[in-house]
Amino acid sequence: MLGVRNWPQEGYFWEELQAPVDWRKGWLEIALLNKQQFFYFRDAETKQRTLLDLRDNKMSGGVYIGFTVRAESRDQTAIGSFSDVEFNEKQMYVNRALETNYGYTPNKPIQVTLTSYASMGDKAVITERIPEGWTIAEEHADVEIDGQSLIWKLVQDASKASRTYSITPPAGADKKVEIIGDVDGLIAAPPTPLWPIIDPKPGTMVYCEKNEGYPYWLYLPPDYQSNKSYPLLVYLHGSTCIASKSVIFNLLSDEQNRERLPELFQFVALFPQAPISTRLWDEGLIINTMNEVMAIANIDADRMYVTGVSMGGIGVFFVTRHSPEYFAAGVCVAGGDINTEPIKGVPLRAYHGLLDRIVNGPRVITFFQEYIKNGGDLEFFIDDDQGHTDGYSYMKDDLCNINYNNPDLYRWLLKHSKKLK
Repeated sequence: MLGVRNWPQEGYFWEELQAPVDWRKGWLEIALLNKQQFFYFRDAETKQRTLLDLRDNKMSGGVYIGFTVRAESRDQTAIGSFSDVEFNEKQMYVNRALETNYGYTPNKPIQVTLTSYASMGDKAVITERIPEGWTIAEEHADVEIDGQSLIWKLVQDASKASRTYSITPPAGADKKVEIIGDVDGLIAAPPTPLWPIIDPKPGTMVYCEKNEGYPYWLYLPPDYQSNKSYPLLVYLHGSTCIASKSVIFNLLSDEQNRERLPELFQFVALFPQAPISTRLWDEGLIINTMNEVMAIANIDADRMYVTGVSMGGIGVFFVTRHSPEYFAAGVCVAGGDINTEPIKGVPLRAYHGLLDRIVNGPRVITFFQEYIKNGGDLEFFIDDDQGHTDGYSYMKDDLCNINYNNPDLYRWLLKHSKKLK
C-alpha cells in the first residue's frame, strides 16, 4: 500500500510517497517544480535516486491523481529495474480525475472520473473509498456502492474504460480528507487529498479566490463556535474601492474596536470583491457567494443583512429586490435606485449626503420619498454637509466612517429577523 511521508501542514500537494514491500527495493518520490511533476525511485539501501519516465501520470492543481497496479499478488517480485518493471500476470493503470482541483464546498457534489488503461479482456475489481460521513453516488450496471466505497467490477473490452461518480462532503467536513483506491486489493492508490475551499479561523480574515460567485474575504467572530449559528453581514464596496480597504473591513481587523462596537463583532462578515472595471454588482454572483459561505460557516438564515457604499449602496437595492427571501434588512450608504416599487419584506435604511454630485443628492432624496410614498419600508438620513463617499477607511470624517463607526447601525440591523416577520 502506498503511504504518505512528510505530509505538509499547509498547501495543495504532498512531497513524497513511500511504497514499502511491493517494489522491494525502495520507494517512489514525487517532486514538484514550477507546477511540473518529477518522479524518482529512491533505493532504500544505496539511497540513490533515479529519475523515472512516468509521463502518463497526471497532476491536477498540484494533486497526484493516478495510481498503478503492477502485480497479481503481494508475493510476486519485480523483474528488472524499476523503470521497466515486469510482473508475471498483469499491468494496469488507473487514473482518478476530479472535476475541481482547488477544494470542496460542504453539501456540494464533486464529480470524480476513474479511467482504466489495460489490455483488452483483463478483469479487475477497482475500489474507491471516500472519507467517513461523505456520500457517494453512481448509476451503472457494473458499479456497486457499499457504504463508503464504490466497487467497479471491470471487464476491460478496450484499452481504455471510464466511470464517473460523485461524492458529497457533509457540513463540517474535516479540513484534510482523502480518496483512496485499489485494484483487486493490491497496491492502494496514492490518496487524493481534498480540503475546504477556505479554512477560516475565529477572529480572523481569510481570502477565497476560486468559487462560483465573487472572490471574497470572510470574517468569523472571535467567539465563533461550530455548534452555534451567527448573523451574516454582506458588505458591497464602491466602484473605485476594494473590499480590504473599506471601513468595516478595517474595523473588524482591529480587536481593539470590539469594546466600542460589540454588535459588529457578532457578525460573520462577507466582503465580495468585484473586478476593478465593475460599475454595477451582479445580484446572482452575490447570492452564489453567499450560498458558498453558508455552506462553510454556520449562518442563521433568518438574520442575513447587506450593506454597501456608492456602487455597493445601489447594489443593496438591486440584490434585495432580486432575492428578498435572503435578507432580513439592508443599509445603503451614498447609493440609491430609480425603481420606486417597494421591496417586500426587507426593511431598509439609507444615509446620503446632500452635496453628493456622483449619486445626486436631491434626486436620491426624491427617490427615497417616492419609495416610502409607495409603501416601502425605508428610513433615510440626509447630511447637509456631506458629499459622495466610496467607503475608504482613511476618510475619517466622511459619511461612511461616521455611520459605520456608530453602533446604532448594527443594533438596527440585528433587531430585524425573518423569523419575526
